[in-house]
Amino acid sequence: MKTLYKIIGFGENEHGFFNQKAVSSTIGYACGIYNGMLWDDDYTGAVIIKQEHETWQVIQEFGTEGMSIECNALMGFSVKKAPTLVMV
Repeated sequence: MKTLYKIIGFGENEHGFFNQKAVSSTIGYACGIYNGMLWDDDYTGAVIIKQEHETWQVIQEFGTEGMSIECNALMGFSVKKAPTLVMV
């Protein structure tokens, strides 16, 4: 079974909210990309997702408060602003 590490950096710029994605087959390389995003002022947050076939888990994250990590049917991931919940 092949393990993939998906790294998503996200933030806001003059064009709006963005996701920058990368994929690695090794945790070391994934951590290197993630650490680069930690120190880059263009990003407000990032996540590392470990994917093994049809299962996945977030193994490292920062700046994700108020964010949702979404997975589509083809195992494509994205980070979006979480909807605001209103109590009535």
